[in-house]
Amino acid sequence: RAVEAVWLEGFTEARLREWLVGPADDPALGGWLGAYQAWLNARTTAARNHWHTVIDVTLRALWDAALAPIAAALANRTISQSPNLQSPNLHSPVTLIPSGLLALLPLHAAWTDDAAALPDALCQGRRAAASRTYFLDCFDVAYAPSATARRHAQTVAARLATAAALLAIDEPHVAGAGRLPNSAAEVTAIADLFAAPQVLRHAAATRDAVLAALPSAAVAHFSCHGNTDWQDALQSGLLLAGGARLTVGDLLDKRLPGARLITLSACETGIVGTKLPDETVALPAALTQAGFAGVVASLWSVYDISTAMLMVRFYELWRTEGLAPPAALAAAQRWVRDTTNAEKAAHFSRDFLPGGARMSAAVAEPFFEAVFQAGDGDARTFADPVWWAAFYYTGA
Repeated sequence: RAVEAVWLEGFTEARLREWLVGPADDPALGGWLGAYQAWLNARTTAARNHWHTVIDVTLRALWDAALAPIAAALANRTISQSPNLQSPNLHSPVTLIPSGLLALLPLHAAWTDDAAALPDALCQGRRAAASRTYFLDCFDVAYAPSATARRHAQTVAARLATAAALLAIDEPHVAGAGRLPNSAAEVTAIADLFAAPQVLRHAAATRDAVLAALPSAAVAHFSCHGNTDWQDALQSGLLLAGGARLTVGDLLDKRLPGARLITLSACETGIVGTKLPDETVALPAALTQAGFAGVVASLWSVYDISTAMLMVRFYELWRTEGLAPPAALAAAQRWVRDTTNAEKAAHFSRDFLPGGARMSAAVAEPFFEAVFQAGDGDARTFADPVWWAAFYYTGA
């Protein structure tokens, strides 16, 4: 295949570092990481609002400097290869392989308010309700640690097209950890979409039990706490019952027979370490190496309610509506972003017959109540990227 180079003249290492840590002549930690750390430490309304603003501003700058030229090149190639813009292959996944500190940013959520940036036909009505165009509106994005890892993931995915055996982890008991009030509803709703679910809840979700169950799971879903060791990425991981950790190092040593997907519905599960970021050592890379064809992970500490809604919608789109996992995640993110609070509540309050596509009314109740507590029914409370953009898909 022909190789086309796209030069990003407005994008430099110095500019990336300024986005992430602030001006080079300022010794204080600023930028993306400074705002994030301040919010984690203070948890005040002012710190939260500043963090939300920094996400939005950085993703706008990221479009201009890096994603706009890439999007234009992809659009030209897509249109030239698809004269009929209604082609079902128009939104084939685009695989991004970010290196270094660029892997800390959600490239799929870079955005522009320039309506002419990309042709309307390419995005096919998927633009944001707020007169924005995000990269994921026009391209179904998957990530990969390398081209070799992507090829391996494609091989595993082709072999496991019909994945039925689910292992789900529901809020392991960890002393001192914050509650995950929507975890049970999230896990129950997802488990209902599989024929053979195995659910480890609370005290049963021990490290030994999880490691023993992983080899027989075609799909694994972790609803738990996670965190990143910024200096030693091998120690980043998931918190299981009793406070035991399932780390990147553990998973790099694990060799599974092959599994279709693992979803890490937790905080900071997709962050690369800053000590040796070019090695892209993080849970997604470790899990693809361990044998998972696809990994869903997060880039920051996520909110429980929006994460639960996103996850349930992702599995619905994949398991019942037939979208490929990368496309299903992008569609779920757009759904969380664009639907009103009333539309979300209506979706999660529907009571389908057993075996139907959506959860029962009893399971849906926590979602129904939480959405309406978030604000007016006509509002789009979850439109900002902080609510949905943290998650990204690695693999095939």
